[in-house]
Amino acid sequence: MSREEILKYVLPVFLPDTELREDNVMYDTEPEKLAVYEWKKLLVCFQSSREPKLYRNSDLEYYKIEKKIMLDVAIKNMETKYESYIEPFYNDSDFGEYLSKNEMRKNGGYDPDNLYCMGVDLFPLSGAEAILSEVYLNKTAEKFGEDFYVFVDSVNNMEIIPCSAVYSSNALSTLSEIRRLAVDESFSFFHGIFRYYVAERKLRLISRIK
Repeated sequence: MSREEILKYVLPVFLPDTELREDNVMYDTEPEKLAVYEWKKLLVCFQSSREPKLYRNSDLEYYKIEKKIMLDVAIKNMETKYESYIEPFYNDSDFGEYLSKNEMRKNGGYDPDNLYCMGVDLFPLSGAEAILSEVYLNKTAEKFGEDFYVFVDSVNNMEIIPCSAVYSSNALSTLSEIRRLAVDESFSFFHGIFRYYVAERKLRLISRIK
């Protein structure tokens, strides 16, 4: 595969914490480690859309590709080829005797009707990579018309909620902790809260559990 082919088909990918740890144990020399770019504390890896290949530092060194260039091209490829989705986190069938919307508003400090899942729904992307895209985030900002919070706890997707739907100062940390405990270890990733500022069109990390 040539340098041009790599850049044509590369995509960003988030790997679960367990897989990243295993890679660090498996490979002793730095050139053989996965190529990883740290983006706002998120560890981004790179994968080909043509084959199940994860790129390593040695690949980037051989083809003389800088990680920042790889990231920018990978995000652009994702935006060009795939659509993001936003859908309600809860269905009406989720509520009943043991789960009440009113109780969640009163004791949880947020409006469950305004909690959503967001992601990119196409292999080989895991889903949560949507947070890397200004295009996807701006589209979400247009939907809400206000600042919103982004919870990252799984490679599968993110949870988002408009700021006006959060009523308590403790709601964010409580919701983030609940999601962290609910995520299976095989999909577990990062565990942090971001805020998207509409006026600045900027995403900032505001809290991290670990």
